[in-house]
Amino acid sequence: MIILDMLFWIFVFIILMSLFIYPIIIDLLTKNRKNKQIKQTPPVTIIIPTLNEEKNIEKKIKNLLKQGYPKNKIIIFVVDNGSADNTVKIAKKFPVSILYSERGKLNAINKGLKYAKTDIVVVTDADVEISANAIKSLVSYLHNGIGAVSGFTLLKGNKSLFYMKGKLDYHKNDWNLRHKESLLDSACSLDGKLMAFRKSIISQLPKGLVCDDYLLTLLIRKKGYRCVICKDALIYENAPPALDRELKQIRRRGAIGGIYLSLKFSDFLFNRKYSYFGALIFPFRRFFVFLFPVFIVYILAYLIALSVKLTLVLAILAILYIIAFRKYYMLLQLYGLFLAWCDFLTGKANSNKIWVKT
Repeated sequence: MIILDMLFWIFVFIILMSLFIYPIIIDLLTKNRKNKQIKQTPPVTIIIPTLNEEKNIEKKIKNLLKQGYPKNKIIIFVVDNGSADNTVKIAKKFPVSILYSERGKLNAINKGLKYAKTDIVVVTDADVEISANAIKSLVSYLHNGIGAVSGFTLLKGNKSLFYMKGKLDYHKNDWNLRHKESLLDSACSLDGKLMAFRKSIISQLPKGLVCDDYLLTLLIRKKGYRCVICKDALIYENAPPALDRELKQIRRRGAIGGIYLSLKFSDFLFNRKYSYFGALIFPFRRFFVFLFPVFIVYILAYLIALSVKLTLVLAILAILYIIAFRKYYMLLQLYGLFLAWCDFLTGKANSNKIWVKT
């Protein structure tokens, strides 16, 4: 009985720590901290993985060609994943190299890395626009102990959707927190929509895995380098336009990205070798968060066994809190993670799943 009581309070503490206490601790620890930038413009290889991107590829390449970076130092690879539309035909109109890979974004990145002759490699998605000096800003952070840097994502969404205000608020807070984490140690995850890293640290990504940005973060931190966020390199992203696609995205990211990789790299957990990343960032921003559905099921079972009336009162208070503060997106995330665990435990999601965008 004592063990059951202890588990209850441990799970409650972890949830409160992750959601409320952790951001306060990060704020206190990062006060007056800055990541140093240096002026440099070395040769850069840009990899654009594509799959049926005929609506986006022209705009994307033009966006890159207008970057405030020496044009003779940028090499662009469009790595096609087997498009059935005019993606490749459109891309061939521009001064880029076309490569072909097996299905899967990691395969596309690895093909680009194989042919890249520069140490600094930038990966960016075809369906996002980046700010004019984004590449130069990213490169300015790649020195000394920093192995990778990601842009800062600004999200646009249909505000008529009942959960969108909560999603936009969550997204803004999440990215500000990632930036602060990178001042302390490493961000909890890079963003695959725009990230730069040194090929001398990671020359190929492991086959059979998914979620390139989170995977790259873990691999680079394991090698002793930091992954940081650059607030000057802006990424403009559109949120999924409907509830079903939003839920599918949460479910997919949780099952074949978050849960699988967090368990696979669980040796980061409270490992002093990885400084603040092992002690705080990985546990409370990734590992335990993906276990929330397990914790909540246990907490509910414990409370019901203790008192049905108490459980009902607490449930009503939780509902009132959600309505009063419009935390609908929090519920959506939790439901998506429950579904992700169902997929993970039943084998519907596994390490060989091809990572495709919603």
